[in-house]
Amino acid sequence: MKLAICEWVTPIKGPAIFPRLKSLGIDGIQLDDWDAAAQNHPLTQSYVQRLYKDAAAQTGISLIGVAGNALGRDGGMILPMDTEQGRRCWDDLTRGLDACAQMKLPIYLAPAFFAGFPRTQAERRRIAQRMKEACHYCLGSQVTVTLESIFSATELRRLIDWIDFPNFGIYYDTQNPVTYAGIHVPDDIRAIGPGKIAQIHVKDGVGSIQGSVNLGMGETDFFATAEAIREIGYDGWIVLENYYSRPCFSSELADPWDRIARDAEIARKAFHIT
Repeated sequence: MKLAICEWVTPIKGPAIFPRLKSLGIDGIQLDDWDAAAQNHPLTQSYVQRLYKDAAAQTGISLIGVAGNALGRDGGMILPMDTEQGRRCWDDLTRGLDACAQMKLPIYLAPAFFAGFPRTQAERRRIAQRMKEACHYCLGSQVTVTLESIFSATELRRLIDWIDFPNFGIYYDTQNPVTYAGIHVPDDIRAIGPGKIAQIHVKDGVGSIQGSVNLGMGETDFFATAEAIREIGYDGWIVLENYYSRPCFSSELADPWDRIARDAEIARKAFHIT
């Protein structure tokens, strides 16, 4: 396993932070979509792509994928394609897939949260359909399309079978299933089993507040989760996603970089990352 971090939880975004990340023993970064259409899809722009790729080459930081965070803000994949919002979200999704393909990144994350959180079976079916269409869209490239959701292990395994594309995978988060669905994460991970999870976000929190404490200090049973992840033979990226700069983050450490450094140390020990 290797250690990475989400770009949107660092004190600032952009490739200028790569040397600092490397100094903390963090070897990869998952890129934000920078609000996608609201900012004219920055990651599809050749100049922006070159900034990231040059900085990665100079520092040894791996670009491990792109997260389509705008999907959650814009209504995600729960909306019918014959609506304006549905079409806009599909455009955000395909532009993100294009950016991954152009930058030779392995993973695109499609989140089903916030405005895109499914509350009905019809909305869940639309998410499944969008995932299948996305896999077809980028078939032949190096990109794996991943879904981050609060679907149970049983639902996820059914979804994988229904989508039936080799370039589909699960993006797992170690707090969201607890907060949104009351799922016991170690059991859930074991039920999903080996070979299904593409990458993993790790975060912790108290009082259902997302990413509000360092790993192992919250209510997610983090260390038991780490053990379950090792048990299923997962050997991919462990991606830090605590919200180190937000007022909700509880720590005696005032500097967000010190908070990141602490999580990096905790994660390396928990996952036996050398």
